[in-house]
Amino acid sequence: MAMRMTVNDVNNNSPSFKLPPLWLIMAGCPNQQIDLAPSDADGDNVTCRWATASEAGGAYNIPGAWPSLSLDTANCIVKYDGTLDSSTSGVKPIGLMMEDKDANGNIRSSIPVQFLAQVWTPNMATRSIGAANYPDWFSEKEHKDHVKIPGRGRRSLPAYCNAVPTFVAPTPADGHNISGAGGSVSFTLAAQSQNGKITGFSYQAPSGMTCSTVNSAGQITCNWTLSAAQQKITSHSFCYDATDNLGLVTSRQCLTISGRGNKITNINEMANAVLDGSGANGFTAAAGKNYGCAGRGDFNPFSTTVGAQVDANDKAFYTWKKCVQCASAKPVPAYDYDQDSDSCAKSSAASRGVCECDKALVNFLYDKKATATNYNVGNCSSGGYANTACCQYNTHMWAQYNTDHQCCDKNAGVKDLGTC
Repeated sequence: MAMRMTVNDVNNNSPSFKLPPLWLIMAGCPNQQIDLAPSDADGDNVTCRWATASEAGGAYNIPGAWPSLSLDTANCIVKYDGTLDSSTSGVKPIGLMMEDKDANGNIRSSIPVQFLAQVWTPNMATRSIGAANYPDWFSEKEHKDHVKIPGRGRRSLPAYCNAVPTFVAPTPADGHNISGAGGSVSFTLAAQSQNGKITGFSYQAPSGMTCSTVNSAGQITCNWTLSAAQQKITSHSFCYDATDNLGLVTSRQCLTISGRGNKITNINEMANAVLDGSGANGFTAAAGKNYGCAGRGDFNPFSTTVGAQVDANDKAFYTWKKCVQCASAKPVPAYDYDQDSDSCAKSSAASRGVCECDKALVNFLYDKKATATNYNVGNCSSGGYANTACCQYNTHMWAQYNTDHQCCDKNAGVKDLGTC
């Protein structure tokens, strides 16, 4: 086996996948498959194809030459039909290329995926499986390859084909999505067997996830607290199967655990992400609560201003509130802010303006010192009144201005009266 990876975009995150150490396939049984369940941090479309000889060496497979193996390229699912294969044992190398593509269909990277498929014949006469009941997986240096049997009629299926254990409630459905945006997840997997009992679960989990041992009801419970970095990743895969006392294995299922990703949709999420205390003077999102006389509430753009602003931060809150009020009515639309690039560019036309208002506020506060957090409204003095209007400039930018002294330039924003 050989591995060859191609990267066409060095700024791209390549797709990831979960694989068991060995794919067990039963001799003579149809409808067996392994779902690679790929995920991509950039949200790119991911497909799979058979690897070429130069990419995979001995794992090279000529599509269609071995009918027992097929590939669902769009979903990255390898399928095995044992009725088209005379092998009853042996190790089969599988070589694929997993590719992520941009919106125009250009391949950003080609990642090798290689694993072994072991053909085995379960012994239904035994009461439980042990080391002596499993075949010596790697005793043969040469694997028995897929054998096409022309003209052979369909043979009767072995009894073990219909005796595999199955998943039962409360196991999530295959492909189910669990939200990890709250920072932690917990779920239970359960399986049952007509042959006796479930003896174990095999799973490929994200780093930090722990699962209990299987209980008498054939269940395990998995718990995971996502790190801050893990929460930024759009999705994580968790794949699993269960084994019974005869060594028969359920179908392999996968679920997706979604993180927050780099997508931030409102001012509270943006403030918590950006104002983490790492600025020059440690301003945090919590420090913005009831700030001064303008920043009343918890980053509420429609809160009532109770007096003249007490410092530069309070003035920034006032400017932000008027910006949002000009850009949107209630309810404020959700937007798409990418913290890594400090960009609102992916937001819709209806929400982009609000995102730009929020971004301007948190970036201003980042290095500032909080001196008026939870400010006593009794110390606020009444402010003045002015004739105002909203200024929209550079397509997505908004500001309020004093019409008696200022004007709105469609390119530069608010300027002194007579200079627009």
